Amino acid sequence: MEERDWVRSRPVKTMFRPGEFEDLQAISTAWGVPVATVVWAIVAEQVAKFRHCAPELGEVGLSIAAALVVLREKVDSPQSGVPREKPLEAD
Repeated sequence: MEERDWVRSRPVKTMFRPGEFEDLQAISTAWGVPVATVVWAIVAEQVAKFRHCAPELGEVGLSIAAALVVLREKVDSPQSGVPREKPLEAD
């Protein structure tokens, strides 16, 4: 895709499982906005969090921060089978 300095946003196609989509629709209804706006708000917030906690590792820092957040969520979930006395904390 050609890079244009005047473009302020890029289209992205996302896929969700039925239950996730139903959750997004419920949020959309509660907020009074389209589902795409809900998805944007959630993703933008998470990316900002990843940037905030990204280690100083250059281009891969954001990817590592995102992977750590996802891993923490998986380990801390009841389905993981990993007993936790204290949740992992961000440094």
